[in-house]
Amino acid sequence: MEKILVAVDNSDHSQKVLAEAAKFAAVLDAEVELLTIYLDFPSKTPELALTDLGAISTFSIESINENLEKEAEKFREKGIEVKTIVEKGHPAHVICDYVKKGDYSYVVIGNRGLGGLSEFMLGSISNRVANCAETAIIIIK
Repeated sequence: MEKILVAVDNSDHSQKVLAEAAKFAAVLDAEVELLTIYLDFPSKTPELALTDLGAISTFSIESINENLEKEAEKFREKGIEVKTIVEKGHPAHVICDYVKKGDYSYVVIGNRGLGGLSEFMLGSISNRVANCAETAIIIIK
């Protein structure tokens, strides 16, 4: 069975990523893992301290889990087997770690999200994932 990792945040663009991933998973009859990563503050890394705190601080871990479960339910309603994962860390690093360990057929990720200033300082998350992964990456614009 095909296995798809879908990396999302709580951005508006993630809705498009999730919709496209659901279509793709339905066609392939694939199992899906939805992954959301949050940053733990205060950060010891100066670049991470510059992240758009306004967007991230509005979400608690509980609300992140709740939102991800709501999205997972949309997949289940379509008959798609789905698992949710919430991790702490730098998004690109965590996604790359999952890709290397998870035996995924595909990774679906957006080309933008809540990054703001952090994307400028740290580089695009989707670009970093595309460079680290040895599996097919689908970047949703």
